[in-house]
Amino acid sequence: MYARVTWFEGSQTQTREAIAALRELAMPALQTAPGFGELLFLVDREGGQALALTLWETLEDLEGSEALAQQLRGLPVARWATSGAERFEVELRLNAGGG
Repeated sequence: MYARVTWFEGSQTQTREAIAALRELAMPALQTAPGFGELLFLVDREGGQALALTLWETLEDLEGSEALAQQLRGLPVARWATSGAERFEVELRLNAGGG
């Protein structure tokens, strides 16, 4: 499994708009992307920072999603400036079901 982490910075007042854009526009696009596994969007409302984490089945799926990632950065959430994006290999994952 592979992950892309994208950091955002923006106004505290734009938090709702960013989350709405993710729900309405990004999530449907991601759900149809080959190998997509999961999206987590973490927000520090007071600090005006956010982190988007997407999980992908294979490195090829992650690489194949680059164009989609660029497109999604153009959504209203991108009014929060993207301050970086990195790729990681997921070595350990634990969820409530034990997996």
